[in-house]
Amino acid sequence: MSNSVRCTMLLSSIAIVASCAFHQSALTASPEDGQSRAKVRNSQSCFVGPYDNFDSWLNHLRESVSKREVAIVEKRIGEERYDHAKSALDCQRFQYLVGDITVEGFSIRPASSPDGELPVIIYNRGGNAAHSRLEFRTLFQRLFPLAEQGFFVMATQYRGSGLKGQDINAGKDEFGGADVDDVMALFDLIDDSPFADESRIGMFGWSRGAIMSFLAATRTDRLSALVVGGAPTDIEKELEARPKMESVFEARMPNYSNDKKAALDSRSVLRWADRLPNSLPILILHGASDRNVTLDSALNFARELQTLSIPYRLVVYENGSHSLLNHRESVNDEIASWFDSKLRK
Repeated sequence: MSNSVRCTMLLSSIAIVASCAFHQSALTASPEDGQSRAKVRNSQSCFVGPYDNFDSWLNHLRESVSKREVAIVEKRIGEERYDHAKSALDCQRFQYLVGDITVEGFSIRPASSPDGELPVIIYNRGGNAAHSRLEFRTLFQRLFPLAEQGFFVMATQYRGSGLKGQDINAGKDEFGGADVDDVMALFDLIDDSPFADESRIGMFGWSRGAIMSFLAATRTDRLSALVVGGAPTDIEKELEARPKMESVFEARMPNYSNDKKAALDSRSVLRWADRLPNSLPILILHGASDRNVTLDSALNFARELQTLSIPYRLVVYENGSHSLLNHRESVNDEIASWFDSKLRK
């Protein structure tokens, strides 16, 4: 088995590769009804304070994370890459209101972006509450590579993520409930940005972020492409393989104790894949050695997309972990290529 296996319109085995031509219809804007428009507030550069230069960032990390994590940043990012990102990218950390809930977000673009020219990618992170929050070092892993390819990238921390000065339960993380509104509100911010081409929008979600992405895709016709990685597509089945997630679901999903099946099914795309736009091309990335989400989750989803004639590609990485960071360059190239082919004019 090679480093990755690519399957387009999967038939019966991940080793089968076939080509599939499809026509993607134009997608039009469809604003959410009954919600006030979100606006950017309190925006500031990501490269300020302890992140002003590489040395100050390392000193900050030494006070808050393990020596191993500091060493990873030194090895995988390094001063040269940091300096390039700081000079080449405009990265903003901001807040925005969703109803009366304050949510944190990020926007990243090439520093020399022309007005109204950039295709957009919305990134939905994994984790829950403060776990796996988007930190400065994770921007280098997932988001900066896309911005460096000429995309305007937007991301949300979701409500209940431990925003500084705010109770972590203020606007509770529901793991795919009302917090999907935090993703949908980003469309307002995209429409207001002078740099974004609002007619060319893709979405990218990892792990729990894939759940958010699937749910968002059922609520808008504005997406032209979707990428998901380590995606749990049947959460009831995944819970059997990883029962310790029960405590997370109990804490996050409203009414979980009263109707567990309904809570899980409403977040499991295999239960309602027919609600996805049938012209939305989906790239599915998964590690063959993923210990958090079974490979069956990706395989069964691919089969369902084939049944529904929804265009997709499945890429399975040999020895790939849940994060696929051990295949970082290949994964970033795959994602950039997918969005490039779907979002470029």
